[in-house]
This record gives sequence, structure tokens and C-alpha cells, in this order.
Amino acid sequence: MQEQQLEPEVHGPMKRHTDSLDGIFTGLVFIWGALVLAGELSGYKDNFACWTNGWEVFFSGVGALAVLGAIVRMIVPRYRHRIGQAIVFGCILLGIGLGDRAVWIWPVLLGVAGLTILRGVLLRRS
Repeated sequence: MQEQQLEPEVHGPMKRHTDSLDGIFTGLVFIWGALVLAGELSGYKDNFACWTNGWEVFFSGVGALAVLGAIVRMIVPRYRHRIGQAIVFGCILLGIGLGDRAVWIWPVLLGVAGLTILRGVLLRRS
């Protein structure tokens, strides 16, 4: 008789969903970082008046990628988990990258975080 070995179940904060979208996002972040670094080193940034600091451009781009990933998660049923986390993460990075140019993002971020928390609590109870 063969014994089946079951992997232990992980509950709570240690539970991690990974999918191909995470790998695509990570790859795009590295590519974006390489493009920003190449633009900084080559002097290409001098063609843009708004490109004052490479870190601002990097964080803004990664934030935009995270929000785009959240939109893809909303559209594709297979990836519909951690949408709120991706939106909050993307807004935080956009806020860091845009700095004083986007003071409106912090109230939006707080509102989205609050709604995400309420949604999670209310859906968990029902």
C-alpha cells in the first residue's frame, strides 16, 4: 500500500499565492530599472524637463506597473486575488516617485486602503 505524503497547509500571513503574473511583473521591474539606468548614464534624460531624478522615474514606473498589474488581475478571473494589495502598493510607489507633484495621491491611497480593509473584513464574515 502506498502512503500519500501531504504537504502541510499554511494558514494566515504565511500563505502565499504565486502565479505567472508575479514573474512577469518582476521581469518588467528589472527591465524598467535597466532602461532608467541607461537613460541616466547616457544623458538621454536631458531631453525631458520632468526627469530630474532617476529614482523618481523608477518608482513612478514601478508604481504604474503595479497598478497595471492590478487592473489585469481585475479583468482576468484566474488572477483575482491580492488586487487591493497591488493597488495600494502601486499608489505608494507612485506617491514616492511623483513626490510633491501628486499630493492628491495620499488621500486616495488612504481611502483605497480603508475600502480594501473593509471589503476583506466584510467578505470574510459572510
